[in-house]
Amino acid sequence: MLARDDRAISNGVAVALLVAEGVPAEGWPALLGQLWPSAVPERATCLVAPLSGEAVLLGRFQCKESVLASAARDLAVARRATGGRALLAGAGSLSLALVVPTTGALLPGAVALPTAKIVNRLVRPVLGALGALGVSAGWFGRDFIACARRPVACVSWDALASGAVLFEAQIGFTRALLLPRALAAQPGRAQPEPAWASLSELAPERVPRMPELEAWLAALSRGFAERLGAALEPPRPIAVRSALAAGAAPPWTEGPLPPLSSRPREVPIGFVEARVALDALASRRLGAPVLSEARLLGDFQADSTTLAALEASLRGCPASLAEVGLRIDAHFGPGGRGTMVGLKSLSPLAEAVVEAAGGA
Repeated sequence: MLARDDRAISNGVAVALLVAEGVPAEGWPALLGQLWPSAVPERATCLVAPLSGEAVLLGRFQCKESVLASAARDLAVARRATGGRALLAGAGSLSLALVVPTTGALLPGAVALPTAKIVNRLVRPVLGALGALGVSAGWFGRDFIACARRPVACVSWDALASGAVLFEAQIGFTRALLLPRALAAQPGRAQPEPAWASLSELAPERVPRMPELEAWLAALSRGFAERLGAALEPPRPIAVRSALAAGAAPPWTEGPLPPLSSRPREVPIGFVEARVALDALASRRLGAPVLSEARLLGDFQADSTTLAALEASLRGCPASLAEVGLRIDAHFGPGGRGTMVGLKSLSPLAEAVVEAAGGA
């Protein structure tokens, strides 16, 4: 298991640093799974891992069979702890996670933040680190960090009912991270975005190659200090092989999905879809489809606990836009406790569930 220092911090601005070298790309989610969600440290902890090899890293809520084309069948595939789009990560990229016990743990006075502002605050040390390397990069409310208006890193998040939050970043130093179209089963987007790029492509004079780990950690330390007023502690190395051998499969590993599916629907972040099963007896009694199980899938980002609660609430729900929409709004609408990003409207989620069920 990962070594953890669980001493409480007095001022909320000291960050423990764990470093794992030589992590195979497909091993990153399992490594992070030892800190999140079942073993959240009592103090802010940053995990840094330059990756090796190559693997598809799916977003937590994506359906593998809908995302990957047959050309990707020989690649290693793993599922990230957070939502978002599929990436082709590995040598030339770096994974980073920041786990904090409360949303305000790194802020003066430990003032709690709304879940919607997690990335806004916790992306800042990464932007500061890139700045320390001489790279001008920014985050503009999307699921990526941009350099010269092109995406170079993926950012995502999760949150627990306890108040603990996870920020996750994948940074493409010498590789463009978004899953190439040749490996993707999803249709092309009607509203394309700028092509993803590597930092070495966009800033060859500043980042001609993957930075040495020591240089990156120094830049990251500066980023924490300048952007959050936090002190990044000296690194503690992780024995990667033993850590991966000791850890169980992370809890977000994909299990069997319900049999009935909707078509993918395009939303600003990518696509959403639904998979459902029907309660045959209840459907006969009502004379209309009734759900026995429902899964909401896609490229969106959301707090996993609220999404799980929503899916549980859909069991026994008539498959109508009114009934499904009511439950979605109760969890992720203006009065709900959950946060979902990547959609302008929640309507495509309800439409996907109803379509999958054959309801109206």
